[in-house]
Amino acid sequence: MSDETGTGRRAATAGAPGATGAAAEAGEVITVPASHQGYPGIAFGGYVAGLLAARAAAATVRVDFRAATPVDTPLRVAEPGDGGSQLMDGSGAVFATATPVPDLAVSAAPDAPSWDQAAAAAAAFRTAGPTGLAADGTVVDCFGCGPRPPGRGL
Repeated sequence: MSDETGTGRRAATAGAPGATGAAAEAGEVITVPASHQGYPGIAFGGYVAGLLAARAAAATVRVDFRAATPVDTPLRVAEPGDGGSQLMDGSGAVFATATPVPDLAVSAAPDAPSWDQAAAAAAAFRTAGPTGLAADGTVVDCFGCGPRPPGRGL
């Protein structure tokens, strides 16, 4: 990986080889690709949370979002000194923070939808227009939950 930042720190595109937590260092520059968006032009929150958690020194973190994280924009991962990590731009604006949480409480998962509810939701997604939004405002091109394009997302 080359020194594209001019600081002696590596620059990487998130999701590219070498962009894993093991290879991360403070001040690493990452770019979330547009293929990992939630809302149009905005990075999928779970992906951003995973990037920060992988780069934090703490074993367990809580990720808080301060602003919408743009896709296709170089951002810097910083270590605030508490074992967490932050995602910020060149001006110092913070988009998300990962704060250590030693005793994380995990709540129970919600009940699964019925077959009919799931089928109705899938049909609503498939009828969405080219904007990526269904008639009810649901985002269908989301990396985590959108059904299109095939082969992309979770």
